[in-house]
Amino acid sequence: MNLNCLKTLERQKTSEVWLHFVQSKPTDVKARCIHCSELISCKTKDAMGKHMRICKMMPREVPDG
Repeated sequence: MNLNCLKTLERQKTSEVWLHFVQSKPTDVKARCIHCSELISCKTKDAMGKHMRICKMMPREVPDG
């Protein structure tokens, strides 16, 4: 494995969607939702963001008032 590829695998996950998903290994192409345990593609954060909008187990903020 070349150095550029290794750096990509070790890159920090800075998106907030990663607060709701976990990967078994950094090289996995799917991540598990911590709320409903569904496996979602994590090649891009788009699929994870979509899952967050439709996940029935995802905690939703309750507006004050």
